[in-house]
Amino acid sequence: MSDININREVEVITIPYGQKKILYPGTIVSIRQYNGGSFTLYVEKTLVFLQSKNADAIGKKSEELPSDIFDIKPQQEIDELLIWKQMKTIYDPEISINIVDLGLIYDVYTERLESSNYYVGVQMTLTSPGCGMGTVLVSEVEEKVKMFKNIDKVDVALVFHPPWNQSMMSEEARLHFGMI
Repeated sequence: MSDININREVEVITIPYGQKKILYPGTIVSIRQYNGGSFTLYVEKTLVFLQSKNADAIGKKSEELPSDIFDIKPQQEIDELLIWKQMKTIYDPEISINIVDLGLIYDVYTERLESSNYYVGVQMTLTSPGCGMGTVLVSEVEEKVKMFKNIDKVDVALVFHPPWNQSMMSEEARLHFGMI
């Protein structure tokens, strides 16, 4: 991986601890992972997570999200499959697998509000209850699901029952890890 200079002050999140850190212009980083628009960077012997919205700090563009979410009109009926598709653009910053295929999303439910738009509830878990990146992943789910024009509110509940295990991963994820 080639070295990149940070071109503006930017907030990142340390992996695996989930602590915020500021990188300043001139800091040298290398990209270790790029998925779903977000980056895992290596800087000063540490891995950090850079959100898609800050991609310009390393001279990159934010990744376009699935175009079908932009074709939705406010108050249009919701398609839960599009919500699942959107969540597949969120990757665990330590593992290059999206959170849906990793088996972290347990349930998605929708409810029409008085505004005729929707409330979306998501139940998700983490690979480990002590995962420092949990709040980061929850925020990513909230942000990306709220991008739909017909969704007014998103709540993500972290649940640990049943506990996550490798059997919850999709066939694609298990294949990625050489488990099948």
